[in-house]
Amino acid sequence: MKWQYFYVLPILILGLGRVQPVQGLEIQWYGQAAFLFKSDNGIKLITDPYQPDGFGEKFRYSAIKDSADIITVSHEHADHNGVSSISGNPLILRSLGTQTVKNILITGIVSNHDKAGGTLRGKNTIYCFTIDKLRICHLGDLGEIPNAKKIREIQKEGPFDILLAPVGAVYTLEPDEMKSVIQQLNPRVVIPMHYKTAKMDLPLLPVEKFLTGQKNVTRLKASTWRITRKTLPAEKVILVLDPSN
Repeated sequence: MKWQYFYVLPILILGLGRVQPVQGLEIQWYGQAAFLFKSDNGIKLITDPYQPDGFGEKFRYSAIKDSADIITVSHEHADHNGVSSISGNPLILRSLGTQTVKNILITGIVSNHDKAGGTLRGKNTIYCFTIDKLRICHLGDLGEIPNAKKIREIQKEGPFDILLAPVGAVYTLEPDEMKSVIQQLNPRVVIPMHYKTAKMDLPLLPVEKFLTGQKNVTRLKASTWRITRKTLPAEKVILVLDPSN
């Protein structure tokens, strides 16, 4: 596909001989459910940072050493609430409801980490936010299929451009169930997260289980991607990043 190589360029070289920064929202996957979103004006939001020592030798992602303005925490498990390593005196969000922080519209929506009303693994907060005119949804550790009412609540501020979806099952939905959720939310780009990689031995499924039978899959072979409204793909794309940490 013609668009796939364009987004990973770190710079844009112009004919005038000057080097200009590439414009657009920068998205970096650290690993598990942890992402960095850096806006055009430099505001940094980190989702679900992990505790690197939270599971001993079974979890080998290195500590997140970046600074941030905002951190969202979907739930209080060790691979989602490691806020202590992040500098910058960020605002840490663990709350429901809608607020605007540094011109970023953020909504936290309650869901369950399991199919038993949260009695097995607790509650999970889905975070939806708008950065650089892009609508983004981070599902956290969603463990239930949302009903029609919940789907409307998630999409209250509009359809999504980018969906961050847990696809490793075991602690979240099974791959086929997650495909159903994705179909309902109908984003332009799906970025899989929370699956087994070479840096962890938790009993999760590899991303390949989710990718089986899927169309328009792009393996970026990079951990960082840039996107603007103008460069969104015309059709839904599954974008597989490599963990940076």
